Amino acid sequence: MQEEMQRSRSSAQTRQGALLQACVSDAYGSAIDKWPRGSLGLYAAGFTILAYSATLALVSKYRNDGAIVIETTRWLLVAASVIAGVLFLTGLCWARVRPARSTDLAIIITVGLAARIILIPAAPIFVSDFYRYLWDGAVTATGTNPWIHTPQSMLSALADPANSRDVPPHLVELARTSGQNMQSINHPDLSTIYPATAQAVFAIAYWIKPWSLAALRAVLLLFDSATVLLLIVLLRSMNRPLHGIAWYWWNPLLLREVSHSAHMDVIVLPFVLIALLLAVRRSTMLASLILALAVGAKVWPIVLIPLLIRMAARRLSEVVRFLAIFVVASTVLWLPVVMGMLAGSSGFLAYASTWYNNDAVFRAIEWLTQRGLVAFKLNPGFAPPMARLIVSGLLAGCIIQQTRRLVPNVTELVRRSLLIIAAVFMLSPTQFPWYYLWMLPLLAAAPRLSLLTYTALLPLYYFHYDFPWIVWVEHLPILAWFLIETRKLKRQSEASPVLAGGI
Repeated sequence: MQEEMQRSRSSAQTRQGALLQACVSDAYGSAIDKWPRGSLGLYAAGFTILAYSATLALVSKYRNDGAIVIETTRWLLVAASVIAGVLFLTGLCWARVRPARSTDLAIIITVGLAARIILIPAAPIFVSDFYRYLWDGAVTATGTNPWIHTPQSMLSALADPANSRDVPPHLVELARTSGQNMQSINHPDLSTIYPATAQAVFAIAYWIKPWSLAALRAVLLLFDSATVLLLIVLLRSMNRPLHGIAWYWWNPLLLREVSHSAHMDVIVLPFVLIALLLAVRRSTMLASLILALAVGAKVWPIVLIPLLIRMAARRLSEVVRFLAIFVVASTVLWLPVVMGMLAGSSGFLAYASTWYNNDAVFRAIEWLTQRGLVAFKLNPGFAPPMARLIVSGLLAGCIIQQTRRLVPNVTELVRRSLLIIAAVFMLSPTQFPWYYLWMLPLLAAAPRLSLLTYTALLPLYYFHYDFPWIVWVEHLPILAWFLIETRKLKRQSEASPVLAGGI
């Protein structure tokens, strides 16, 4: 009996290997089969990200020194990012067709850390979100609700003391010590959109060193490093090669948007991975609590609730316990946010109801909805909210599809979670490049080459204000490839029990 199971397992692994080779060949052509299958691909990808980090640092320096104009900076940034993305993907696909080696993990971690260290002194370019993080951290560190007072109210109070009647004096003084930070915050007329877990992280950065981008980057690096360590644990539990962390740790888009631009989206990733690992162990209460903390960093992990319940809870009492803990923890985290919403300048409400940026699917749905309303002689102004309802319905359908069956193992949990998160990103009215990072750890655990190729195309976002059509170049090839890839994998999963339910 054991011999039969061993032969079955060996056969399954052979089929998986064949499928992997087929995916790689389909993605980058049959010419890959003619390349030498050594370590060159891994080394090439590693050299690429080191060179990319050095390029970002140099471009930032020359831009700050005034040696290059803003348009030249934009072209250099996009060109370097696209080229780095292509070389990174090609190198790692090349490396995947040879067996993992004992030194791979050390090389990957060391090179990835070096790439991040290179970017520590580099000033962010074309981004300003970190100014909001620094202000929020300062406000939270004083024990003040950051969702009530807007940066604009601080600027008005600084300009004219007569405008400071509704602003706490200690916040006016805090704004005075911020230097140029207050003038650089985007959407200053709105209160912050970042929930409680994120605010705690911003406050920690402020406590380390007030108004310091370096302190903020150091804290984000801790979350980045925690993500890769948890990814190693996840890969081990899936019995996958550990060098798969390179898809995450070496990703040029991650380096650009977190290590260079200091976007905060990396904060949520360790919480999501911990929640998944706890769900696999059926630690219902802890999984629920950690997921609540994840939703306290960014709202999107809430879509994983049904899938985690499907994995962790087998009895009705466990489902009730999961939901009860999540509701209680979320109430504690979100009550101050709701209080801020009542102030009338809520960034959350503005973001949820009106913001859109770099979107493809949502834009198409909104356009079709508008045309339909005009055809029926109805007010086309209803198109944006109707489009949001439609994409919400599509996302709900995706979640139902992925949770209607029991989740048998961690591999299946990762695959289904990835598809749900990918749907969130693809259907979102806001498809900023740094939002793509939400799915990146799970892509490292369950690679989909169609989605990984976003690494090379999303940098085009920095052209989309000048060339609105470029959004279709970013997204249409990925959407088409993803659908074709999904259909192919579905057919192959029907023929192979190893991949059953993985689509």
